[in-house]
Amino acid sequence: AGRQHGVIAREQALEAGSTAGQINWRLRSGRWEEVQPGVYLIGGAPRTSRGCLMAACLWGGPAAIASHRAAGDLWNLAGVETGFIEIAVDRCLRSESVIVHRLTAPPQWVLHRDSIPVCDPTTTIFQLAAVLPPFRLEVALDCAMRLKLTHIGLLNDHLDRVARSGRNGVSIIRRLLAERDPDEAPTASTLEDLLSRLI
Repeated sequence: AGRQHGVIAREQALEAGSTAGQINWRLRSGRWEEVQPGVYLIGGAPRTSRGCLMAACLWGGPAAIASHRAAGDLWNLAGVETGFIEIAVDRCLRSESVIVHRLTAPPQWVLHRDSIPVCDPTTTIFQLAAVLPPFRLEVALDCAMRLKLTHIGLLNDHLDRVARSGRNGVSIIRRLLAERDPDEAPTASTLEDLLSRLI
């Protein structure tokens, strides 16, 4: 739980030696709190946005990852709204507290950020294209390149892989990439991006 922002899945607790009776007693006594079905916040651990996102990933199963806006937030991309509990899973799940997407990223594109499973930054940009307005997507794209999390070549390679999938946002990314010179250095800040657009 210490490595997982204070949360633990029931299966993990059982594997660590807890019994079902012990888990139930901790829940009844208030020492643990169920934050997602079968996922518990350990007593004394603060409830944080990272902990809620980690809990959602544990609830989603072994293949679940933080995705879309939650992934953009994990990579500290400008232009991305924070506070979304958003995951991608490989099975059918529904929740009132979690935004659930269908998992399309192969395992080699999955990394860990702050101990939370998440897509690599290039894939994250394409996920964001489906949920962000064009202006915010452009800010996030430029931020990712400025932080050296991705570059034009990687983005174009990924575009070639998904161009025929009919995925939302592909045409917007194609336009944004076409407007950028691969030999030109990224801008120094989001403020510089805004100033360039005004000029």
